[in-house]
Amino acid sequence: MTNQQPKPVSLRDIDIGYYIRHYLTLFWRWKWYIFIVGPLVAGGWITYVLKAGAIRPELTATALIGLEDAGNISAVRDVGETGHGRVELIRSRNFLAEIVDTLSLRLIMKQDARHEIFDSIWVDSTAAMGRYVFDIDKRDKTAYKLSYWNQQFGYEDKLLKTGRLVTLDTIQPPGMLLDFGDEFLKQPRRVVFFVVRDRDAVDLLRKNMKIERGNKQYVPVSLKGRDYHLITKTINTIVDHFVARNLHFRKRKTAEVLSVLQKQLERASEQLNAAELSLKRYREANPTIGLGNDALSSLNEMTDLESTKLKATEAKEQAQELADRYRKMSENERGIIIDEIVAFLQSRTVPGAMVLNNELREQKSEINALRSGYSKNHPMVAEAERKIDRTNAKILDKLNAFIKDIATRIEKSDKGLGRLSHRLQSLPAKEMRLAELERQRQINSQIHTTVLSRYNQAKIANAVEVADVFVMDHAVAPHPPPDFISMLLRIAFGMVLGFGAAFAPPLAVDLFDKTARTETEVKRMLDYTVIECIPSIESADGKKKRKRKDRNAKDGIKGGRRRRKIDEKLITADYAPNFVNELFRSLRAKIMLRTHNCTKRKLAVTSLNMGEGKSLISANVAITTAQQKLRTLLMDGDLRRGVLHNSFVLRKRPGLSTLLFSEDPITSESLTDFIQETHVPNLHLMSSGPNVPNPSELLASPRLQTALDRAFEMFDVVIMDTPPLGVAADAAVLKNWFDNYLVVIKAGTTNLVDLQKRIAEFPGLSDRIMGLILNHAVIDRRLRSYRYSNYTY
Repeated sequence: MTNQQPKPVSLRDIDIGYYIRHYLTLFWRWKWYIFIVGPLVAGGWITYVLKAGAIRPELTATALIGLEDAGNISAVRDVGETGHGRVELIRSRNFLAEIVDTLSLRLIMKQDARHEIFDSIWVDSTAAMGRYVFDIDKRDKTAYKLSYWNQQFGYEDKLLKTGRLVTLDTIQPPGMLLDFGDEFLKQPRRVVFFVVRDRDAVDLLRKNMKIERGNKQYVPVSLKGRDYHLITKTINTIVDHFVARNLHFRKRKTAEVLSVLQKQLERASEQLNAAELSLKRYREANPTIGLGNDALSSLNEMTDLESTKLKATEAKEQAQELADRYRKMSENERGIIIDEIVAFLQSRTVPGAMVLNNELREQKSEINALRSGYSKNHPMVAEAERKIDRTNAKILDKLNAFIKDIATRIEKSDKGLGRLSHRLQSLPAKEMRLAELERQRQINSQIHTTVLSRYNQAKIANAVEVADVFVMDHAVAPHPPPDFISMLLRIAFGMVLGFGAAFAPPLAVDLFDKTARTETEVKRMLDYTVIECIPSIESADGKKKRKRKDRNAKDGIKGGRRRRKIDEKLITADYAPNFVNELFRSLRAKIMLRTHNCTKRKLAVTSLNMGEGKSLISANVAITTAQQKLRTLLMDGDLRRGVLHNSFVLRKRPGLSTLLFSEDPITSESLTDFIQETHVPNLHLMSSGPNVPNPSELLASPRLQTALDRAFEMFDVVIMDTPPLGVAADAAVLKNWFDNYLVVIKAGTTNLVDLQKRIAEFPGLSDRIMGLILNHAVIDRRLRSYRYSNYTY
C-alpha cells in the first residue's frame, strides 16, 4: 500500500470570507478597547516625540582592529595565542573600568549630547551617585543653580551650587569638574544628568558594545547609543587603549623571555667553555690519541640524534601541557584552549591541522550568526554546537596522535643513541674518553648556538615595538537621518505601536480561544452537525418584555406572599410571531425529521457545564413539540439540582428521583402520580424530585427503562433535561435508554476542546449525538430582517 502525499493547500482552498467575517466580528467585540487604547498609545507616543523633538535614534559607531600572526612578525613566538583570544581583553571589567575613568563615563545624559553642553568633564570616585539638575533660577533669571536628588539617602532638591550666569564657565560639584561649552553659555537652559556607580557604567558599556568574530584579518568592535560624538570617542579610545595594552603585554612578555634566555645563555656558555677546556686539556695530555673516520661519523650521528631528541622532548612537553590544561578547564573555557591546540599543531606542520582550523572557524561563524537570531535551545543552535564538539574531538585526536608520534620518535632516538654508544664502547679507553669529550662539546655547542639565536631575536623584538594587533580603521560618528524624515519615522513607529497595542491583545486572546460564537466556527472545530443557533433570548425582541399573567403554582402559595411567575424565557408558549420563536419551531421540525423512523421519540438534552442554557432549550423545545398536538413529557433528569419545576411553577416532589428510588411496581396508573400538567396544552412535566445521594446509579437502573416504556403508553415524545457532561457522568449513562442526544453549546463560553475530550471518554456516546445547539449565538441582523420580511413580522 503506497502512502499518498498530502495535496498542497492552494489559495482557492482557503475560506477567505470566513476569516474576514471572523476577525471583523472579533474586532467588533473588542471595539471599545481598540478605539480607546490604540489612539491613546499612538497619541501619547506622538505627543512625547513632538514635545521632545530632539530625541535621536539609536545608531552604531564601529572601529576595526587588524590581526597579525605573531609568529610572522616577532621572533618570540606565542604558540597557541590567537588574535581573537586577545581581543577578549576588551570585554574585561578591569579594562573597561579604565575607559570609564578616562572618559568620565559615570556621568550619563539621557536627552542631551555631552559635547553640546560641556567642553570637558572630569568625574572621580568621590562623586555622589544620583540625579543632578542644572537650571535657571525661576525667581532670578540672571542666576543659575545646581540641585541634587537621591531618594535612597533622603536628598531631594538639595542645592549644591548657585551663581550668576555672566560668570558661569566652570562648575565644580563635589568630586566633579564640569567645563561648559561656549555654545551652551550663549543660551543656557535646563540640563539633567546622572552619576552612576563604576560597575553600572561598565555594565552599560558592555551591554551596548558588540565584538564580531569570524574573520582572520580583522575584528569589528561597535558601540551603540544616541550620543554619536560620545560613542565614537569611546569606541576609538577603547581600540587605542587595547592596542597599547596588547603591545605593553607583548613587550613585558618579551622582556621576561629575554631575561630567561639570558640566564640560559650564560649557563650554556659556561657549559660550552667547560667542555672545550676539558677537551683541550685531554688533547694536550694525549697528543697522539685521535679518532678514526668511523668513530667521527658515529660521533656526529649521535650529536644529531641528541639534538633531534631534545627538540622532540620540548615539543612533547608543550603538547602534553596543552592536553593537561584542556582536561582541567571547564566546558566554557575549553574553546580558548582548542584555539591554542590548533595553532600549536599548525606550527608543528601536523597534517590536517590547517583543514581543522578552517573548519572550526567556519563553524564558529555559523553558530555566532545563529545565536544572534535564535535562542540557545533552538535545534539549529544545538546542531551547530554538536558540529563544533565533533571538530574539537578531531583536534584532540590529532593532539594525542602527535604526542604518540613524538614519543615514538624519542624512543627511536634513544635506540639509535644506544646503538651508537655501544659501537663507541668498542674503542680503546683513551679514544673512548676523547669521543665522549668531543660529543659533549658538540652538544653544548649546538645548545649554545640555539639559545644565542633566540636571545638575539628576543633582543631585537624588545628593541622594536612590533604589534600583532593594530587599529585598521577608527570609528566615524554616525549621521542620523534628516530631522523631517526622522520625525516621520518616529510618528510612524508610534502609529505602529498604537496598532500593536490595540490589536495584539484581541489576536492573542483569539489564538488561545477554544470557544465558538458562530455556526461556522463550531463546524471548524467539531465534526458534529449544528442543528440550530439560538440567540440570547433576553434581547430577542429588542423591546420591553411582554407582561404575563401570574399563575398559581399547583403546590399552592400561602396568602399574603407574592405569587411566583412562569419563567419569561419560555417565549414559545404564547405563539408570539418573533424571530426566536421561529428558530425554535425550525429546531422542532429538524428534530422531528431526524426521529421520523423512531417508534419512540426519546431525546436527551445536555451540555458541558452548568449555566449554558440546556434547561431553557429543553423546555422551549418541549413547548413547541406540544404545540404540534404531540403529547409531550418533559422529564427533569438533573437529580442533583433540577430547575424545570421553577420555570413552570410546579411542585418539585414527587418526581423522577422518587419514582426511581421507590420499589413499587411502575404502571401507567402509578406513573401519573409523578407527572404534572403545565400551562401549555399537551405538555406535562416530571420534576426532578428530592435530592438523592446516588443519581448516576438511579439513572442507570432498569426502572428508568420501565418508566419510559409506561410513559410512551400515554405520550408521543419524551424529552429529558440531563446534568452537564463536564460535572457528572449522569448524562452519559442514559445512552442505554436514549438513542438521541442534543448537546447545548453556549457561544463564547463552552470550551469545545474539553467537550470533545469529554464525549470521547464515554464509548458509544458520540454515535448517539443527534447534533449541537449553539445558544447565545451571534446572528446576522440582515438574516433577521429577511425572515421578518418573509413572514411579515
